[in-house]
Amino acid sequence: LKSLSGNVPWRPTYSIDDVRWVPAPVPAPGVLGVLGAAGIVAYTAFFLALGFVDPILSRRRMRLVEKVGHGRRLLAPWMGFGFALLLVLMVPGAQILVAPALVTGGTLLWLDAQGER
Repeated sequence: LKSLSGNVPWRPTYSIDDVRWVPAPVPAPGVLGVLGAAGIVAYTAFFLALGFVDPILSRRRMRLVEKVGHGRRLLAPWMGFGFALLLVLMVPGAQILVAPALVTGGTLLWLDAQGER
């Protein structure tokens, strides 16, 4: 093969024989799906809890960044409340009956965190 200039022969800088094939670490099939689903559920629980604690945080004139920071500081109770919300709200019809109590639960979560209860 010749280069486009016609003077210098063209040579590839490497050939496929020079490449060392290293198998990439791939987890067992389904592991990434399970981890992804768990991450999505945790993300949903966190922001679901934020939605139910939001009324009291908004009354304190907190911005979204401050609300998320508050949730990260109190991650264990916040996530517990979020997972409980997720389970309760999966029941059809329960949203209408239980939603006011869940907002009250979010307020109690805030009061417990502030030591005002």
